[in-house]
Amino acid sequence: MLLADDGAASDAYADPDAEAEWSDARNAPAPVRRDPSVGRARAKSSSGVPIWTWIGGGTAAVLLVCGGCLGALLVPAANRVREVADRAENRRAAAEIAAATESPTPAPASSATARALGEKIEAALNDRDSHAMARLLDSDAVYDLAIDGLELSDRDRESMRSGFAEGARQSAGKWGEALEEYGWARFLGVSRRDGGSVALVRLLYDDGSMSYLAFYPTPGVRIADVYLFTTGERFSTMMRRLFGSSLGAKDGGMDTLEAMQAFQHAALRGDSEDALDRYQRLPKNLQELRAVQVLRVQAAGRLDDPDRYNAALADVDRRFPDDPSLDLLKIGYYVEEPEKLVVVLERLDRALDGDPYLRGMLATCLPKVGRDADAMAAAIAAVEEEPDLTLAQAGLLSAFIAAGDFDAAADQLRRLEEEFAMVYEPAELTEFYPRGDEFVASDAYLAL
Repeated sequence: MLLADDGAASDAYADPDAEAEWSDARNAPAPVRRDPSVGRARAKSSSGVPIWTWIGGGTAAVLLVCGGCLGALLVPAANRVREVADRAENRRAAAEIAAATESPTPAPASSATARALGEKIEAALNDRDSHAMARLLDSDAVYDLAIDGLELSDRDRESMRSGFAEGARQSAGKWGEALEEYGWARFLGVSRRDGGSVALVRLLYDDGSMSYLAFYPTPGVRIADVYLFTTGERFSTMMRRLFGSSLGAKDGGMDTLEAMQAFQHAALRGDSEDALDRYQRLPKNLQELRAVQVLRVQAAGRLDDPDRYNAALADVDRRFPDDPSLDLLKIGYYVEEPEKLVVVLERLDRALDGDPYLRGMLATCLPKVGRDADAMAAAIAAVEEEPDLTLAQAGLLSAFIAAGDFDAAADQLRRLEEEFAMVYEPAELTEFYPRGDEFVASDAYLAL
């Protein structure tokens, strides 16, 4: 782990190797290759205001990619519940099990299988190939995990499976819709999770926000399940909870299902007022679902009303206190509290085995809590691993300013403007960066 919790990196300046890395970073050539998403992001972020101040957790596209597919996958299957409405005892028992247990984890996969899946997913997403993504999703594998242990008859299981498969086919359009919503996907590498290997993928959106997903592979290199960092749970568990809600409700759960479906559609089509109104009318057991809370925060975030957005985030923090699984969602909530924000970012960085995008944010945030050496280490690592990433380069500027190396900061400021079209106004440098006022008053800055 690059960033030690005990602050061991604070002596980095006394380390000759660290000094050499710093020098290399100062003299590194301007990046010549950039992620195609960067160009689109630049047009929306010409100001040099630190990017971490407008990171919102990236909920929109990830809910379209996986959460948005939820309705397409769930509704046809849950419709079949009406066919077994007379077997109330079976439905109630299944609902109780679904509410009390998570879905089992997929069978452990090898590192090679996870890597192959990650590469296929990156290619399909970046090619905007919705059909390829639909083919990669093993709907039977997800369904089997979602209903495992539920007390349903064979007839009921197969009826619901048939509906689930129908929904899986319909979900291809949702993949296509989502692929137009974000800038670029990057396969970050293979990580260990639940005893097996998973493929970690980052989605970087045009507005600068991001999402992370961990894909569990099948032996045939397809998707057996997905862990969504935005919701803090696996897709099959989300399905299980929603199956349980519909199975345990009156009339085969159709009133509950229709209420959930209407809320979800309102949130995903961007009708925030309607979505938030429908959220208030959902049954309490549905309001407690993580996926529902994420959609609620997404809807509130689209309003021009910071108070309502912060209230939704505060409610998530209350419902899931100190829950690291929802750290991605909490980035926007802690943006004005750097001590808490650093904890969230470092915890996410560990969970992802290190990500240049997060380290770019850390390089900007760490000086605000007096960890200048850690900021430099994070910035160097981010730039070395992904030099075409705007946030990594912006983090290096922050680290140079915090370190008092104003010559290097001036060079980096020039590079950001020339190579990434990011323009920093003096007032922004002074307001957002520790020692920014010293930098703006320095000979290096005045000579620009």
